[in-house]
Amino acid sequence: MVERRRFIQFVGNTPARLCKGERCWNASVLDLSLQGAIITGPAPADIFIGDRLALSLRLAEGDAFIQMQAQLRFVEQQRLGLECLHICSDSSGHLRRMAALYLGSTNWLYRDCMTLWEDQW
Repeated sequence: MVERRRFIQFVGNTPARLCKGERCWNASVLDLSLQGAIITGPAPADIFIGDRLALSLRLAEGDAFIQMQAQLRFVEQQRLGLECLHICSDSSGHLRRMAALYLGSTNWLYRDCMTLWEDQW
């Protein structure tokens, strides 16, 4: 039987900060991979598909922060799909360590954006 997690246990509903330029707002990360993220929460009316955004979140344990530069790929209701454009080595390292600690595997980190988004529906 193939296990398909809808949300990553230690990431699901994690508070995050999303910024477009100098303008920032609070959101929650529902799902996350090295390829992108699904974010939920009210978004400003002036963000559009293709906009570049900065995502930052603090992982539940320790002082590990994840920072990602992303491009908005879809908006549906209060969900935003982000494609990762850049993630620093420190952030990807924190993500890998947390995945190994909590899940015993880092396989989910390498899901492509389409798989990430399809898992949400």
